[in-house]
Amino acid sequence: MYKAKEDIAIAREIISCPGDTLAEQIEFTGMTQAELAERMGWPKKTIFAEECLMSRKEEKEIMVSGGFEKEEIKRLAAKIGTHPAIVAGRLANRGVMKQHIGNGYGFYK
Repeated sequence: MYKAKEDIAIAREIISCPGDTLAEQIEFTGMTQAELAERMGWPKKTIFAEECLMSRKEEKEIMVSGGFEKEEIKRLAAKIGTHPAIVAGRLANRGVMKQHIGNGYGFYK
């Protein structure tokens, strides 16, 4: 887990975001998101979550901000027009926040 905003910023520069890799593959192969999900054996909702619930640009802004406290997550979620559980879930999925923290914040009720 990252300990400082600087660590997160450095990691974001050197580690490819899975959403970016998916977008590159979709563009390279000419497949639709649904076709890619089927080929990879993923549910279509996984691709939907990667692309529609929070854009890669919004995710990057949140990751760089390093604001992973309850009120900061709520503020960031309001800014991008989504539920705090989406932000907390994405952070947990990316490994920068433990899933149980979002539970403790009461986001997954």
